[in-house]
Amino acid sequence: MRRAILLLAVFGMTTGITQADPARRIERETHEWTFFTKPEAALNDLPNVLIVGDSIARGYFGGTAAALKNRANSYLFSTSKSVGDPALAEELATFFRQYPARFDVVVFNNGMHGWAYSEEEFEKWFPEFVDALRAGAPEAKFIWVPITPVRNDRPPRADGSPGCSNGRIDARNRIAEAFLKTQGIAIRDFRPDLRAGGDVYADDIHFNEAGIRRQAASVAEAVADVLPTKR
Repeated sequence: MRRAILLLAVFGMTTGITQADPARRIERETHEWTFFTKPEAALNDLPNVLIVGDSIARGYFGGTAAALKNRANSYLFSTSKSVGDPALAEELATFFRQYPARFDVVVFNNGMHGWAYSEEEFEKWFPEFVDALRAGAPEAKFIWVPITPVRNDRPPRADGSPGCSNGRIDARNRIAEAFLKTQGIAIRDFRPDLRAGGDVYADDIHFNEAGIRRQAASVAEAVADVLPTKR
C-alpha cells in the first residue's frame, strides 16, 4: 500500500523548540528525527488507527497496516523525541493538526531514546506524553506496547551517564505500566513472542524480518480485538 510520507529531521541541534518552563532540562541527541505516515486514500467508512513510537514502531508499522487492510486506515507517528523533552508533546500536536482524523485506536510506545534523562525524569514526564495523545485522540482506545529489550547493553555515554541497557528498559516499562494501570489503559506485551525462538535481531536494538513479523502480528491482533466495525 502506497502512502504519503512527511519526514522531519534535525541535525546537530541541542535546542530548537521554545519551552514554557525555562527551568526544565532539555537533552537531545545529535540527530533527531520525526516521521509521519498517512494512508494515501483514507476510506471514510473505516476506523482510524494510529501507531506512535520510534524506529521499532516504524519497523512493524507496514506489517500491521497490511494486516489491517480493508479493516482500518493506518497512520504512523514515529520520532526520536523522548519522554522528558517538551518537543515530544509539541510534535504530537503538530501531527494531530496536520492529520485531523478521529482516531479510534492508538497503539503507543516511548522509551528507547532519551537516555540522558533519568528514570525519575521519565516517571515525572510520562503523564505529559499520555495527555498529549489523549488531547489529539480523545475518543480513542489506547494500547501501550512495552519498550523492547536490546540484544546487548550499551556502554556509558560520553558524559559518563548510563547508556541503553535492559535494566533501564525494564525500569522504564515498570514506571509506564504502573501509571497506565491507574488510567485503565491496556498493555500488549509482545516480548514473549520475541523470545519464542530463533534470532530476531538485526543489530543490538533493531529487529530482523522475523522479529518485525512477530511484532506486527501481535500489534495487529491487539488492534483487531478493540477495533470497531465500519462507521
